[in-house]
Amino acid sequence: MPAARIAIIDRHELTVAGLTQVLTEGREPRFEVLSPGHARPRADIVLYNVEQHLDGSHDPTLHALLRQTRSTIIATFRDETWPGVESALVCGVHGAVSMRLPTGDLVEQISRTHVRRLEGETGVPPEGSCYTEVLRTGLTPREIEVLGLIGAGLTNQEIADELYISLNTVKTYIRLAYRRIGAARRSQAVVWITRHGLATPVRAVARDWEDVAAG
Repeated sequence: MPAARIAIIDRHELTVAGLTQVLTEGREPRFEVLSPGHARPRADIVLYNVEQHLDGSHDPTLHALLRQTRSTIIATFRDETWPGVESALVCGVHGAVSMRLPTGDLVEQISRTHVRRLEGETGVPPEGSCYTEVLRTGLTPREIEVLGLIGAGLTNQEIADELYISLNTVKTYIRLAYRRIGAARRSQAVVWITRHGLATPVRAVARDWEDVAAG
């Protein structure tokens, strides 16, 4: 399989250089990092640093990128509390990856996000879903990501595997997220998730929903 082509959008040259080295090392690297001058139109994956949008509000550049390209867009960040991460997830990025992850986990999460998006692509959220109401709930970036995977049909254990966290941690995120959106059970949460365009594209798998508050 040919290496996936990656564009890195980050205002810090040292970050770009470091990511390039990490993503292209090895005898058979998974990725080819494109030079900035040609990157976006040809990229299979775009790594977009959301912390370069200084006030953390809705980012029109990212919004346009999501709706004008066919690339897998992955938000990169160092500070998980940065509001731009939450805004990017709501706007429709296909995933978010912390730059603090160990090298192997970073590469694996980028790969899995790209594969997941290709196998279950449903497009970006409709216009308007990346504004106001979702942001007002106070959901954290990780809670939004967990809700997106619930909306896509993943079980709690599959969410834990996808995000490299424990099952108990997933259940904690679910309880907190349900409280913020006013859902008492999974079926109510799915309705809310669907209405707000947060369901994460994943491979279609038939599942039985558990009608319980936290799975």
